[in-house]
Amino acid sequence: MGNKIIENLKVEAKDTGKYGLGLFAAKNIKQGEVIVDFSGGNMYKAEKCSELPKEIADHSIQFEEHKWIDTKGIGRYLNHSCEPNCGVKDKFRFVAMRYKYR
Repeated sequence: MGNKIIENLKVEAKDTGKYGLGLFAAKNIKQGEVIVDFSGGNMYKAEKCSELPKEIADHSIQFEEHKWIDTKGIGRYLNHSCEPNCGVKDKFRFVAMRYKYR
């Protein structure tokens, strides 16, 4: 794994008003454009998420059984959505699923 985390400068972390910080488009983002790439992140192993330090458990994503990855960057503020506008590609890349207007 590389040690450089890719973060798109067209997104910013802002207060959601209800769920803490979340990622929002600051500029137009094209479909397929990488929003954040976790590939250079820190990996952790644990039997369950509750065994990880709270700071890691709150912001990491699980990618295999007993394995989590954390960017320590803006990617930590990706949120769940019932109507997502980004998805996962190539295991650790989050990309825009449709063109996003500001």
